[in-house]
Amino acid sequence: MLIRITVKDFTGTKFALDVDPTTTVAEFKQQITAAGKGKYTRLPVLSFKGHELRDGRELHHYDIVAKDTIHIRKILQHHCNS
Repeated sequence: MLIRITVKDFTGTKFALDVDPTTTVAEFKQQITAAGKGKYTRLPVLSFKGHELRDGRELHHYDIVAKDTIHIRKILQHHCNS
């Protein structure tokens, strides 16, 4: 059974994806990237209720249900000056 989850990025843009609760976080990240939402060049960092989601865990592990919102956290790139 698919559930509809809202994804909100760091600019406030929201979009919905239908996903199986047994989908892993890594697979869900790939769905976000494949959907072309936000034009991500690499897989995003996701959080739910203030906790970073781990790639190997399934969405139901975090008690994510239909109509919940998962947040895409901004990825900061650090540059080293040598």
